[in-house]
Amino acid sequence: MTGSLDTAESLQAVGTFNLTGAQLEALPILEKIAAFTRTREFRRVALQRAEANFVYAGPKLTVTHLIAESDGLIRMKGGFTVERGMLQGTFQLGVTPGSLHWLPGSRTRVFTQEHDGYAWTVLQISGPLDHLNEDLSARLISAAGEEVMDGVKGTLENGVQGTIEKAKGLFDLLKP
Repeated sequence: MTGSLDTAESLQAVGTFNLTGAQLEALPILEKIAAFTRTREFRRVALQRAEANFVYAGPKLTVTHLIAESDGLIRMKGGFTVERGMLQGTFQLGVTPGSLHWLPGSRTRVFTQEHDGYAWTVLQISGPLDHLNEDLSARLISAAGEEVMDGVKGTLENGVQGTIEKAKGLFDLLKP
């Protein structure tokens, strides 16, 4: 840490932080993931580890190489900045594949990569610290709607095709 304690803008700090045995609860994004996946464990997440590098310079905090994990449930990697009360972050979010079985289209349209025991997607978080916005909820809702519509379309197409084939079969029987 460098700078004068008399002027906050002159303070600069560079470092690394490590947490072990922490617990996250009542975070809006975790509440949404818990609701979507119907998995209560997302409401209160025990973090086995959380680590990152940080740079604080004047009014700006930059966090890089963030890794936070609750083994066998969720892992998040990425970074963010906070400046003048506004956060902007991009993360890779991994959840266990089994927790996605309640979400139509989530595996094929949102959490499209799988490695290290998790299904992964990109997560964008931004906005004022007291009212953050995330893009995952909208993508999950859209994926579910698209999956349902594709299912209905497929059922209709198969039904129409089946009806046409049955009709052809009837006409073939009626031919002399």
